[in-house]
Amino acid sequence: MNISLIVLNYNDYITTCKFIENIRDYKIINKIIVVDNNSTDDSYEVLNKYSNDKVIIIKTPRNGGYSYGNNYGIKYAINNYNSDFLIISNPDVFFEENVIRSMVNIYNMYDKVGIVSPVMKNTKLQNVLSAWKLPLFKDDIILSFSILNKIFGNPVRYSKEELPNDVNVVDVLSGSFFMISRIAIQDVDYFDEDTFLYCEERILSYKLKSKGYNNILLINQNYVHYNSISINKSISIKSRVKRYKILQESRMIYLCKYLKINKIEQVFFRIVTTLGIIEQSIIEYIKMIKNKIIQ
Repeated sequence: MNISLIVLNYNDYITTCKFIENIRDYKIINKIIVVDNNSTDDSYEVLNKYSNDKVIIIKTPRNGGYSYGNNYGIKYAINNYNSDFLIISNPDVFFEENVIRSMVNIYNMYDKVGIVSPVMKNTKLQNVLSAWKLPLFKDDIILSFSILNKIFGNPVRYSKEELPNDVNVVDVLSGSFFMISRIAIQDVDYFDEDTFLYCEERILSYKLKSKGYNNILLINQNYVHYNSISINKSISIKSRVKRYKILQESRMIYLCKYLKINKIEQVFFRIVTTLGIIEQSIIEYIKMIKNKIIQ
């Protein structure tokens, strides 16, 4: 059994260095492959200080986003180390070594397993959204507006009753930390690189389910996620509106390429996006005013 962990870095070597230090002695991991996604700071040079037989530092020729960077690392792991299992991880997470053992055991116990992931917790050790249902077109309309989310609730969230077991088959798992087999990731032709950021996990999950794979959430295992530090450090998507635009672009790729929505639905979703941008701009403005009043 050969396990490689893939972690992306972009202009955040401090977080990535801490992550490497936390997991480099985990014996169950054969290789830690750090993919610097063409950072504009001196990340690559700093990270190279950790390079050894186990920790491999590589750099992409361009910043193609989450899917591109992870595919770069996955293919490197498979081609150079013949990895049986790949762990995809953000640098801003923490997990114990036994969590990996539990994930591997699922592949030994069940047939046709796609993604396996434990429950995600925040820094207060509270459970946060770790798995959700594949969105339909109407769901993405609701998800596009903060006000509709408050009125109708999250349409893709699982209830507690829908996740009754220690091992649950779900649609989508968070992309911040999960395991996938080499067989499964190759069978679905890796991540879809049309998306730069957001919706990668839903598209990967859609492709896996279409091929008959089961995605598994482990209720009795967990990891801690420290609030998307790497995303928030990216200069190009600092503002709420810019992040929203990227999210909507990724949703549109999913809706058109995988759900095959028609032309009228595409036009309607673009109108929804425009209205959503206005809503996000208002929210951002209100927050700015509140901050000024507090100061």
